[in-house]
This record gives sequence, C-alpha cells and structure tokens, in this order.
Amino acid sequence: MLKHFTARKRYVAFIFVIIITSIIATFILNSLISDEIDEVRNDIAQRSFYKKREGIKNEFKALQWPLRSAQDIIRDVSGPTAVLHNLSILSSLQRSDSSLVKNWFGLIKNDSLVHIELQDGVTVSPEETGKLVGSHQSDTIQAYVFQTPEHRVIWRQIRHYSKDQLTYFYGYDLDLKVVQKLFWNTDVYSQSYAYVFDEKGTCMLHPNLDLIGTNVYQSTQTLSGDTLLNLGDYNKKIAQSEYLNLDVINYLQPLNLPGGNYYVSINFPKSINEQDIDLIKKYSLIIYILSTVLVLFVFYYFTRALNIDFKEREKLRQEKDRLVLEKETIQKESALLQLQQLKERVNPHFLFNSLNSLYTLIDLDSNLSKKFTIELSKLYRYLIQSPQGDLSGIRVELDFIEKYLFLQKTRFRDALHFEITIEDTSGLNKKIPYLSLQTVVENAIKHNRVSVHEPLYIGVVINGNYIDVKNTFQLKEGGIKSENFGLKYLNRIYRYYGKEDISLFQQDNMFICRLPLLTD
Repeated sequence: MLKHFTARKRYVAFIFVIIITSIIATFILNSLISDEIDEVRNDIAQRSFYKKREGIKNEFKALQWPLRSAQDIIRDVSGPTAVLHNLSILSSLQRSDSSLVKNWFGLIKNDSLVHIELQDGVTVSPEETGKLVGSHQSDTIQAYVFQTPEHRVIWRQIRHYSKDQLTYFYGYDLDLKVVQKLFWNTDVYSQSYAYVFDEKGTCMLHPNLDLIGTNVYQSTQTLSGDTLLNLGDYNKKIAQSEYLNLDVINYLQPLNLPGGNYYVSINFPKSINEQDIDLIKKYSLIIYILSTVLVLFVFYYFTRALNIDFKEREKLRQEKDRLVLEKETIQKESALLQLQQLKERVNPHFLFNSLNSLYTLIDLDSNLSKKFTIELSKLYRYLIQSPQGDLSGIRVELDFIEKYLFLQKTRFRDALHFEITIEDTSGLNKKIPYLSLQTVVENAIKHNRVSVHEPLYIGVVINGNYIDVKNTFQLKEGGIKSENFGLKYLNRIYRYYGKEDISLFQQDNMFICRLPLLTD
C-alpha cells in the first residue's frame, strides 16, 4: 500500500514537473516569437521608410523639372527674344500638369521689370506682380507655401538666372491638394503614410486633405525640435497618429530639395501584425499543451491526433486557396508596376526626341511647329492620366497612336509611312491594354532601319477579335539590347484577364504582332 502510494506520489510529481516545464517553455517561446516579430516589424517599417522617402523625394523633384529646363534654356540660348520664345514653349508644355494653377516668366534689367508674360486668361494686380517677380538674386530658387482666399494651398516656386547683364525669371504655382491626389495614384500599395512640411511647419502633403496648409506642430505630434537634424540623419519614435488614431512608428528626415528646407514624416502602423502575433502565441500554447498530453496519454489520445491532422489538412487547403488569390493579386500588381516602368521609360526618351524635332521645326515651319506642340501636349496628357483598370477603348488608343505617329512622322518625314485599316467595325467597341499600340509601334521603330532609302512601313489592322500591328522587317545591324518591359507588361495583363499571350510572327517581308481584343 505504502509502495503504491509512493509510486502514485512520484507519478503526480512527474506530471507536475512536466506541466510546469511546458508552461515555462511556452512562456519563453512566446517571448521569443514576440521579440522576433517585433524585430521583423521594425525592419519592414524601416525599409518602407527608405522606399517611401525616395519615392516622395523623386516625385517632388519631378514637380521642379520646369525650373531645371528654364535654367538650361537661359544658359544655352542666345538673345533675350530667343530666350523668351523658348520659355514660352516651356510654359505651354507645363500646362499639361493638372496641379498647375498658373505659370509665368519674364526679364529684369537694371533692377527694373522689363517684361513679364502669364498664361492666357490670367491677370494680376501690381502688388501681385512684385510677388511673382520675387528677389533678383542670380541663379537662385525661391519657394514658399501660402493660401489663397479661395482656400487653395499653393506652392510657389521662382527661379532667377543672370546672363549678359540681364536677369531672367521663371515661376509657377502648384495646387498642393491636387498634388496629393497625384501622389495617391503612385503610392496605392504602401502600408505606411507620409506628410511633408516646410521649415515653418506648413503642411504641404498629407493623406487628409483638410490638414494641408495647417501647421504640423499644432495638428500632429511633430515638434519643432524634431527638425534639428543634419542632412541624411533621421528621428524615430513611437507617436499617436493624427490620421489613423493609433500608435505608429514615426520617421522624420530632412528632404533635400532646392528652394528651401523641407521635411518628410513617414508613419508605419505599430500594430500591423499584432493579431498575427496573438494567433501565433495561441497556436504555440495549444501545440505545447497537446504535446504534453500526448506524451503522457499517447494511447488515449490517438483519435485526437487524427483530428489534429485533419485540421492541419484543412488549414493547408485554406492556405492554398489564399495563395492562389494572392498569386492573382501579385500578377496584377506586377503588370501595373511594369506599366509604371514603361511610362517612366517612354516619357523622358520620347520627350527628348520630340523637343529636338520641335526645335528644328520652329524656324522651318511655324504652323507645323504649333500643331506639333499641341499634339505633344495632348499625347502627354494621355500618358499622365491612365484609364481606370488599365484598359482603353480601341477608339481612344487609335486616336493616341495617330498623334504618336504624327510626331514620329514629323521626325522621320518620308522615311516613315503608316496607315490604319478597319476590317471589322465591331472591334472598335472593344478594349485593349493601355499603351498597347504605342508599345508595339515603338518597338518597330526602335529595332528596324528607318531611312529615305529604306522607308519603314507600319500598318494597324482592326479585326473583330484582334488587332494586327505590322511593319516591314528590316532589322538594324547588330540589333539593340532590350529588356522588353513593354512586351512583358502586355503578356502579364493579358494573362490577368484570362487571355492568351500576344502573338509575334513573320509573314513574307512583314513582322506582325497580334493583340487579342478584350471586352468589359
């Protein structure tokens, strides 16, 4: 009896030790999991900070491209008349920017205003004229933020440049609330949000449009002392978000831009993975409890093990379904990213060639140069304002490619021939991926010889189910190395909409690219 009691006591003690050990091990494991996930979360937040900071910096520099272009014109063009003429062309090109309120340029001689020119329909008072001219310091950029009586928040920028005892200036006003909406279109996948402000604390960019133009030192938890940073340094702290109403990891860093001192604050939700952490802790606790019970009562809980196995299989099935959905989402996001890369590659290169052609036309044919400028402006407006869903109607794409080929025809003249043929009008009511025709036509011009002796023919044929883009097959010697961003984008977007890839084939002396048509 005593022996049986002692054995039972040892058995109870053994069970007690195992349970306590299991509880301690579970506690330690949960702590390790929490620490590891906190570290991962901080790493994600920091990488998001770097990525978003560079994106915002590049977008703001892109908003200042007219200042750089104006400097190049003033520096490279001789004579006040020619300089002002070229600044007028630059002013017209900038008007395709939807955030532009007004722009102006002019000439100062001996500290007196000689000439100022504003866009059509804009008038200002003498007092406002003085503000538009700004200071006369050579090669300087002035930039500041103010509010209009109509409650618009304006970012004004003026650049002065002295040459031949004359001072030229170029300036423009941007509506910061419109700029914020443009930022939304380029940052739709980020898990963080950012706001930008100047050295006075005036908010220039914020996802809450009502906060743009307010003082961030009053509307947020940012303090004026937080901005005492060297270029390249940043502050990091946990703060209460004025936008999300929850704790965020806040990064603050100077934004190196010409014309003033600016700062960017990027905020990453601190609790973004807390539900996952709690779920992992719960599963780890269940696993340890089950493991302890299985070690002690393996025979009694055999059926429980089978039940757990079934649950795991169900979990794997759900995970598989989730991954399939995730794959489709990633495929769409990848196509959109390649579209953005495609647009970024089209814009500078094509603009450079077009401006060269325009420069040549100005003296040769003024009427053609005016038409060229208008068509170029319409073309870039279409590039900037991409359609919803990244699908365009056939009629819209045809109108765009006609403008595009008109500009290319102006450049290559008799070396380039093109025509559009409609074999089946039902195809005009369907859609194709955005910039499809431009991508294929650009590839044809890029990879084939174009000269008066060997003219390049490009034909667009609309059928009821597809569009054929064909060109004379006369490859350049040596070929041109290409990363095929455009074709990769087209293949991915067609796969996303459940269509076969585009077809590329040669027929006689023609190279043909066949694009399937899509419906809503």
